[in-house]
Amino acid sequence: AEVASEQKKVAALSEQFDQATVDLQQTQSRLAATEAQLVSVEQQRDAARHQLQVEAVNAYVFDSPSTPVDTLLEGSPDNAMLHDEYQRQAAHQVDVAIATYQASAHELATTQTALRHQEEQASQQASAVGVAKQEAEAASQAAQATLGQVQGQLVQLVAQRAAEQAAAAAAAAAAAASEATKLQDAS
Repeated sequence: AEVASEQKKVAALSEQFDQATVDLQQTQSRLAATEAQLVSVEQQRDAARHQLQVEAVNAYVFDSPSTPVDTLLEGSPDNAMLHDEYQRQAAHQVDVAIATYQASAHELATTQTALRHQEEQASQQASAVGVAKQEAEAASQAAQATLGQVQGQLVQLVAQRAAEQAAAAAAAAAAAASEATKLQDAS
């Protein structure tokens, strides 16, 4: 009964270990996808940073952005006012783009940290279940060995008892034969 219980425990721990391994693989997959997204966002950031550097250099050197909209504003009578509004709008759009990028990068970093934490937990769980499984297998093997020893001892005891009973029966038969011989001799 103890051996069967140990075997059930080993089977249950094997299932838990398999599930923990699947969970770990899924977490690693999600982490890889998040890392790929982070690389993409970093590439977009680098491109945006480069464009901002180009715009900043052009604004410094030429006192205007390097976009074709500026050429439209040159012929307007309200050129200064339109130019100022355009620059305010451009600066606002740059600020919005930077804020959006920073929020996305922060969200991705937070997600990546959470997934790394999940990966670590899943790995620890898989390891703990693996150790428990090994311990249960060792206990099951020890119980099997003990059962084998007990069965071997029982076989020896049964054989010894049978030999003792056979010897007692033979002694009783010999005594009865001896008694019968004495009775015949006396008659």
